[in-house]
Amino acid sequence: MGVINITPNSFSDGGEFNHVESFKKQIQYLKSYGLKIFDLGAESTAPFNEAISNQVELERLVPFLELIKSGDIFSSSDTLSFDTYKIETMRFILESLKGSSFKGDIIWNDVSGVIDSALFDLMDEYSFTYVYSHNLVPSRDETSHHMNYVSEKIDLVSYFSEAHAIFSQAGVMNRVIFDPCFGFAKSKEQNYQLLTSIDKWCSDKYRWLIGISRKSFLQALSQEEEKSQRIMHSELIHSHLLRQWMDEFPNYDITIRLHDPRVFQTAVRGYLS
Repeated sequence: MGVINITPNSFSDGGEFNHVESFKKQIQYLKSYGLKIFDLGAESTAPFNEAISNQVELERLVPFLELIKSGDIFSSSDTLSFDTYKIETMRFILESLKGSSFKGDIIWNDVSGVIDSALFDLMDEYSFTYVYSHNLVPSRDETSHHMNYVSEKIDLVSYFSEAHAIFSQAGVMNRVIFDPCFGFAKSKEQNYQLLTSIDKWCSDKYRWLIGISRKSFLQALSQEEEKSQRIMHSELIHSHLLRQWMDEFPNYDITIRLHDPRVFQTAVRGYLS
């Protein structure tokens, strides 16, 4: 899954792809590496950024939705993922794309970790796959303040087992992907712990979305002062971990969310060798 942040202030690439032309070039770049899943986000949920209103988020999204609806850049074999925690934003997206020239699959990548009746209402009304994330915020409105809700202990097994029961009871578990949501409501030490204990919580019973691309806790392992060098070091670690996961979980259903497809290709070459 290739990440395209159409924001002015995202941590790693804010301002790079929030114009239609640069967005189109990035999509073509990702496609040149064979990517078929594209994750679009119009709001940065990094804790140092203020939350934006639904209106502002939609103002950022609309030009790209118009491009998507035209059918000129995405095909029916492409999957579009929308990174938003707002029900009203996702409803607008689904309604906008209904009946348009875009015929591919749709994913709602919701980092809030909130299961509510509005979610199930939306799932009843529209066809999409839902990403349920590990986040400890009490409400959707608090999603951007996720670092205020770091607990002493994280138990992903119990967290996702409980969610599995809820989604199964609602009859929609076949439409759900789980995301440990690295960097959300977790200390640096907890992120490192989850990475080193992935075999303890990553089950082959579920589908997974895992994204550690350019995360600040990986960059923190670098001693470099320049951000570009810290990103480079974090991506080297990322590629090493991907190769390790390919060895350990060859038959698991895991989608990797990343910014640069070359990181994945490097891991694949190492895995095949």
